[in-house]
Amino acid sequence: EWEAANAVYFWRDGSAGMQLHSCGHPIKKERASVCLMAIASLLNRGGERLSVLGETGRARPGRQGLETVSRALALGEGPANHVEAADLPRHARLVIASDFLDPVETWRARLSRFAAQGATGALLRLVDPAEEDFPFKGRTRFEAATSGDSLLFGRAEDARTAYREAWARHGAELADLSRQYRWRLITHRTDRPAASAVMALYQTLSEPHA
Repeated sequence: EWEAANAVYFWRDGSAGMQLHSCGHPIKKERASVCLMAIASLLNRGGERLSVLGETGRARPGRQGLETVSRALALGEGPANHVEAADLPRHARLVIASDFLDPVETWRARLSRFAAQGATGALLRLVDPAEEDFPFKGRTRFEAATSGDSLLFGRAEDARTAYREAWARHGAELADLSRQYRWRLITHRTDRPAASAVMALYQTLSEPHA
């Protein structure tokens, strides 16, 4: 139990939607990797054991543990089955980085499974500015990253209000879900410094572990 309580497990979503970026801003997947590698480095200095779900095996301390985790976070695919099939020791802590655009019920099932294993942690939600602001105008075609389905608007601005309402509703549902399972939801826009997200993660993971 002591070993599990001093272990932190990471997962960085590698889905197609995480490749999104608007002009001048980093790719969500790359920003997620940077944030997780930074927090891993800070935790490693404190003697924490580190692992990436489904990619690096048991949690390891020291330089080798950090290098192995950093390589996996930078280059790993991050498939969904790694987070869905994770078998964790009790008292483990997790950091999950994603855009969380899957249905909330999908994430409810995942967090419920972690809760059953006694695991807690933080959700790092990556948001591209265009996803939240919906700055589009005029004739615009939107294409789904995963299915390739597309939708053409003659005047994209006409959909702005409804889109922003749906976006806010999804965010509120995620916040409610994280509170229900006693996880910390940290939302990070990629047009803002990564340091703010890293420090929020560090504060969360440094709190006494129940």
